[in-house]
Amino acid sequence: MSQALLYHCSPAIVWVKDAGQTLLVDRETGQSWLLHNMEAVIWDLLIVGYPYEKIIQMISLVLSLSEERVEHTLSGVLRTWQKAGIIHPSG
Repeated sequence: MSQALLYHCSPAIVWVKDAGQTLLVDRETGQSWLLHNMEAVIWDLLIVGYPYEKIIQMISLVLSLSEERVEHTLSGVLRTWQKAGIIHPSG
């Protein structure tokens, strides 16, 4: 993936944060997802506009994990969210 790769939220998705978790709901289909732990952190960083590489660096530092492990998790989460129509790459 490109170092400058950014993602944006699908227009149909609305979300709310509550007690360490994030609830996403697709207004069109009614489908929902509950994000915890690293997924919730990834969501927050994507929504404020951090690029892919910066997200890896930040999570690695905060959670004391290797960048390789974080990148593996991040790429899997992003693939899942793209397939579900939650996010789309910008540009």
